[in-house]
Amino acid sequence: MIFTWGIAQGNPNVWLHPPADTGGDTLQAVWTLRVFSLILSCGTLILLHQAAYLATNSRAAALTAMFAAASLPMFVVVSGSVTNDTLIIFLSTAGMWWSLRTVRYGLRRYDAPLIGLILAAAALTKITGLALFGLVLVALI
Repeated sequence: MIFTWGIAQGNPNVWLHPPADTGGDTLQAVWTLRVFSLILSCGTLILLHQAAYLATNSRAAALTAMFAAASLPMFVVVSGSVTNDTLIIFLSTAGMWWSLRTVRYGLRRYDAPLIGLILAAAALTKITGLALFGLVLVALI
């Protein structure tokens, strides 16, 4: 708010966030990352729908789960932000979907590399991604 008044004296944020457009590729990078976050969020909703269908065998329940997640205000905020939270949400949903599919249909030929990729990416994205290892272990048992 202080930038709209044109007062910059004594404000430490003036060095971090200038009120004018700085030019360069920063704005394009931010928009590219926001689009990437939106793509991951759409993928999350698709995987959530598939996982709910595997769990309940009901299209109505799957759609309800998907729309319930899409209507959460925090999911909407994170989906449009530049953050790694969107990636960990996507990877956790992918791990949940994989676990439900494995419990229902058993292991398939390419399951080991797929879950290895999901778990490695989740562990490298955030420390909370390590919780996915427990879910996968329970599904394998």
